[in-house]
Amino acid sequence: MLTVRPYFVTTPMTKNLKGATSVTPESLGKETLNALANTDICYGTISHRIQGAIMSQMSEKIVTKMTNSALQKFVKLYNNKKE
Repeated sequence: MLTVRPYFVTTPMTKNLKGATSVTPESLGKETLNALANTDICYGTISHRIQGAIMSQMSEKIVTKMTNSALQKFVKLYNNKKE
């Protein structure tokens, strides 16, 4: 069993927005297949692996606050593009 934990993936769902650590679905798929026989958790890329390591060391309260903040920014951006 493989758990895939990517962070930001550039897809239509994210309006193909690109960021410093965003990845394409193709690169995520390739890395996921490479990890299939080697590990039980896959982040997709080295940058996402680093983010995962940092997040796992932070308290849940801080991670939740950061996630909610990012989600609010995404919703605001989505709503502005929709109008």
